[in-house]
Parts: sequence; C-alpha cells; structure tokens
Amino acid sequence: MNILFLPSWYESDSEKNAGVFFTEQAMALQKMGNKVTIAIVDILNYPYKSNKPKFKIFKEERHGIEVYRMIVPSYMTGHMPSVFFSYYAKYYRKLMKYMLEQGLSFDVMYAHSFWHAGYIATLLKKELKLPLIVQEHRSMLITGEFSNKVNKYLRATIVNSDCFYCVSNKLRENVYSRTGLSEGIGILPNMVDDLFQYRQINNDRFTYTFIGTLNENKRIIQLLRCFEQVRKNNNTVCLKVAGDGPLREQVNEVINNSDFLSKSVELLGLLPRDKVADLLAESNVLVLPSAFETFGVVCIEAMAVGRPVICTRNGAVDFIDDSNGILIDVDSDDQLIEALEKMYRDYPVYNQQVISEKCVKAYSSTSVMSAVLSEMNRLMSKAVAG
Repeated sequence: MNILFLPSWYESDSEKNAGVFFTEQAMALQKMGNKVTIAIVDILNYPYKSNKPKFKIFKEERHGIEVYRMIVPSYMTGHMPSVFFSYYAKYYRKLMKYMLEQGLSFDVMYAHSFWHAGYIATLLKKELKLPLIVQEHRSMLITGEFSNKVNKYLRATIVNSDCFYCVSNKLRENVYSRTGLSEGIGILPNMVDDLFQYRQINNDRFTYTFIGTLNENKRIIQLLRCFEQVRKNNNTVCLKVAGDGPLREQVNEVINNSDFLSKSVELLGLLPRDKVADLLAESNVLVLPSAFETFGVVCIEAMAVGRPVICTRNGAVDFIDDSNGILIDVDSDDQLIEALEKMYRDYPVYNQQVISEKCVKAYSSTSVMSAVLSEMNRLMSKAVAG
C-alpha cells in the first residue's frame, strides 16, 4: 500500500524530537510492508528564520522514509483561520504537484491533526480522489489556546474525512463539544514504540522520574515542592528530571535553594529516545502531575518498560488503574505527596512484567497500526466498489 502521510509538524535537523510519535507511526507502517511518503509544509513562525531556504521544495530521507517538505513563514496568518488555511493550502498543492510529477502515486492519505494538515488534506482529497483518515492530537483544543474561530474547520475536517480519530476519550469529548457533533469520531490511541520493552530495574536507590517539557502545564515546580517533603522523611529516594523548557532556570533555582533537593534531584536535560528508555529502566516509577494531557505517551512508554506511574486525572486516564499506578487530582499537593509515599511503601504489589505485557498488547506498534491498516483497506475497497 502506498500511504501519503501528512503530519502537522515533523522532526527536522533543528527539531529532532518534534512529532516523534508521527515518526514512529510512519516507521511502523513502512516496517509492516507499506510504502510511506511524508509530505509537510512547515509553519515557520516569527522571526521567520530558517537554516533551509524558504518557499523551496526539498526532499530528504529520515529513518528510511522519503520526506518532501517546504518551509513557509506564517506572516501572522494564524490569527485569521480562513486566510491561514487558504495560504497554506496553496503551498500544499504546489508540493503535491511536484510529488506527482516525480512519478509518485498513492492509495490512501493519513493526516495528523486538523490544524493544519488534517483540514488541508480534506481539500486535497477532493482533488486527488483518495480516501482520507485523520487522527487528532492537538492539546490546544482542550486548553483553550485554540479559539472558537477554528471550530468550523475542525468540524469540516471530521465531516469531509472518511475516518476521524481522537487519541483519547477526553479529547473526543472536547471535539464533540466544539463541533456540535454527537457521533462519527473513533478512538485511536498513540502507540508505544518497540524501543520500550520490559527491562528489569537497574538502580541502587528508589528513583522517581519525570519526563516532559519544563513548563507550567507539567507542574514540575509542584513536583519538586512535594518531592522535597517526601525527601525530608526518606533519604533513600531520588528524583530524576528529563526535559527542557521555559521553566528550566526556575527549576534550577528551586533545586539549588534546597539542601534536600540539591542532594537528591538530577537534571538530565532533553534526552534522545534510546536514552529515555534507559532512564525508565533505571527508574522505579514515572510521575506526571500535568494539568492536562491529550494522551500521555510517556505513561505508556513507562508501563511498556514495566514501571507503574503516578498521574493526575488530566486526560491520560484511559489506561491507568490500581494495577499499574495511582491517579490523583490536579494541583493537589496532599494527594501527590501521599502518592509518592504510597508508591515507595507499597511498591512490591506492582507486577512489573504484567504491567509491561498488558501495555504492549494494547499499545504496541503492531496492535495500533494494524487497526489503521485495516481501516485503510476497508476504505480502499469501498472506493473501488463505489
């Protein structure tokens, strides 16, 4: 099967971890015997600087997959959705024309997130006469960062695609609310990469781990505050923090101003995927106290390695229960402290191998991508018959 893969953002030389779950999906689909070609018009925001030429089509190969892309400055069009989509659709059409002139052909389109590739894919669908699957990932639909002005484009993406998925129930509920639709949206979770498999713990101290962007949403400062209280009563525990972001300096300051934290918290910075897997193997538990998540990929990565999680009721609750973790309310210091202490105290009750097996069965690349391929084949058969 020839799959035209349209992500709304994608890894580049300067942003190697951007859209890592898109990369992993594309690689999984190709590994399963399909030909995947990625097409993306990158949104370049102010100050519109790029290491590659703007408005030019270039081809590159990433992980054995062909990527055709253009880099196009936004010029503030994002504040005007109708102008934004018209503007970027023009460059997607140029990109598609070029790709077709190179002799490429496709059986199906697979787009990710309505803003911007998903909606534009519905326009291309009419011109290319290809079935279209769209998967929605955007947390901004939950946080309110997208105004209601975008809702009609979200609705149009759902109505005009052949199949529309959200990655979680919480996101689907929000999409229903924004669009006024009451049906027609499925659930297709993010997948866990094959890199994350069961591994025995390799550490000499009970280790809590945080992996994520150091920003307000992730509640990293709250985690440090609560961990400090736990550490005061237990000098055998430590916390490892992987990630970077706008609160990095504040995180450093909080750690350095505390005798307890400075001796027990390790800042690791942004890690490549293989190092994330190694970090989880060295950890006892993942802690994710976010205000919101559209899915929480890092949780299933931890569980695939066999580690239980402490997570807030933030949208990533579809797969967390008493057998694999502890759920707490957002912004509750008392509950977070209690969960940290309970995890240490009751840790032997978690069967790490079972946690891994259940997670891999539900969220492995084979499981999730087989569902996608099944739907693609159904749509292709329907198109031939119709």
